[in-house]
Amino acid sequence: MLEQRRQCSKFVGRLVIAGCLLIAVEVLSADALVDPTKPANYGQQTLNKQVGGESYNLSSIFFGRAKKYAVINGQKVSEGDEFDGGIVRDIGKNSVTVVIGSEIKELKLERAKIDIVKR
Repeated sequence: MLEQRRQCSKFVGRLVIAGCLLIAVEVLSADALVDPTKPANYGQQTLNKQVGGESYNLSSIFFGRAKKYAVINGQKVSEGDEFDGGIVRDIGKNSVTVVIGSEIKELKLERAKIDIVKR
C-alpha cells in the first residue's frame, strides 16, 4: 500500500512538472509567432510621444490562453508592463492603451494598403 502511494506521488509530481513546462512553452512561443502571409507593414502605427519625441510602433496583438500580449517597438509586452517610458494599460482586440507620463494614448492596428500590380 505504501509503495502504491509513493508511485502515485511520483506520477502526480511528474504531471505537475509537465504542466508547468507546457505553460512556459506557450509564454515563450509568443515571441516567435510570425504570420508569413502578413504584408511587411501590416498593422504598424506610429504614435509620437510628447516628451523626448520618441515614437511607438504597435505591430501585433496576441491572445494566449491566460494572457494577452502586444508587440510594441519590437518588444513583447502584456498589461501592466513598462516599456520605453510608457506603461501598458489595456490590450484589446485591435488596440493597445498605454500611459505615457500623465497622458493616456491608444495605439490601433490599421490595415496595410496593398497595391495590386497589373501585368
